[in-house]
Amino acid sequence: MRAITTLLLLTLGLAPVTAVAQDQAWKQSASADQLELVPLMKEYLAAIPQGPGQWDPSTDPSSEYLPKLLAFEEEHRGTDSGLLALRQIVPRTWRLPEETRSSTRKEAFERLKHYANNPLTAVIVRSVGNGNPDPEGVAGLRMLMKHPDTSPLVAGYCQLSLGRHLTMRKYGFDNGRKRLAEIEAGAKSEVGEKDFRLERMKHYPDKATCIAGEAEGIELLDLLAQSKSTIRMRVIRPIDENGILIKLDKSDSASASLSEEAAGYHFQATRLRPGKPAPELGVALIDGKQWSLADQTAAGRVTLIHFSFKGCGPCEAMYPDLRKMQEQYGDKLAILAIMVDPDLNDTVEAAESGKISWSVTWDGRNGPLATKWGILGYPTTWVIDQDGKIAESYLFGDQLTDLVGELITQPANDK
Repeated sequence: MRAITTLLLLTLGLAPVTAVAQDQAWKQSASADQLELVPLMKEYLAAIPQGPGQWDPSTDPSSEYLPKLLAFEEEHRGTDSGLLALRQIVPRTWRLPEETRSSTRKEAFERLKHYANNPLTAVIVRSVGNGNPDPEGVAGLRMLMKHPDTSPLVAGYCQLSLGRHLTMRKYGFDNGRKRLAEIEAGAKSEVGEKDFRLERMKHYPDKATCIAGEAEGIELLDLLAQSKSTIRMRVIRPIDENGILIKLDKSDSASASLSEEAAGYHFQATRLRPGKPAPELGVALIDGKQWSLADQTAAGRVTLIHFSFKGCGPCEAMYPDLRKMQEQYGDKLAILAIMVDPDLNDTVEAAESGKISWSVTWDGRNGPLATKWGILGYPTTWVIDQDGKIAESYLFGDQLTDLVGELITQPANDK
């Protein structure tokens, strides 16, 4: 017993020592000015209320800390730590009161010109382009693309993000108007969803501007796809334990090439929008069988194409709904999981665990299907009706289950 107790004490005693060693290790690899950024960000993050439903704009600390980060950048301008401060500012400006949000976001993008040839800038600009109303982001990407000091790497990802944003903005505009019409017609909605969407729609440009922007975005993506650029984004490695400081791994790529990514976003914008005929899709399942979308359409099934990976929390949160729909509709519904796990064994394990009870194919990291379909994040689900046309995408929860139920009980060709 004494030996076991001694072993337990020794084991427990290892944790602080290891933590201290790890803490010292990253501090030795960081510069002095980078070490100044970490406590500021830790203090900021600690002040943000945690947990769902905890965000309150009246008590959010961003109004206090984002100016501090701007001051930090100004003091360390031209250094990696100054750029890393901007990296923390850009995605958090939405937390600011509306009267200061735009000016702060504009200022953050304006300052990126001081880092126009820094590879880490590509990390920041690549995150812009999810289709939200973002006039400051659009202006910032345009400015940086044309700046004389901008490197080909940064300019390329500016063009990619701008093209993606302009095409997704039109999709977001259309989807917002459609969803508001559904709510007005009595569709189920989350508490406060109508007010949220009404406020969000105020920030989109008018329909004509969205249409013109989509055309420009498609052209930008097509030009980049045709360039055959082999530039690739490198894997981001955290320096500290919180990922406040990062570096790019020179030996490992985190993405497809710039031209391949552009081709995927172009494909999505021109081929994967609601009302379009779904492109043919044929894959080998992990059990060795062949699966094709044409076969599902020929059998009169509604089909869900679900991009996912093992350990993706939001992806796995959808599994119960998918399983329930599969049980409810049987042979009237087909579901295909396209798994992007780096290792095939992870996909096999996810399927064998029982969490996934539908058809599964493995695409791999930066796989050909996820690249071709321009996947922005996970999970992403496309709903394809019995006529083989895309009904909708990017749906979750009740909106997904309601649409599937509507399509199955009232087929598209009967409407």
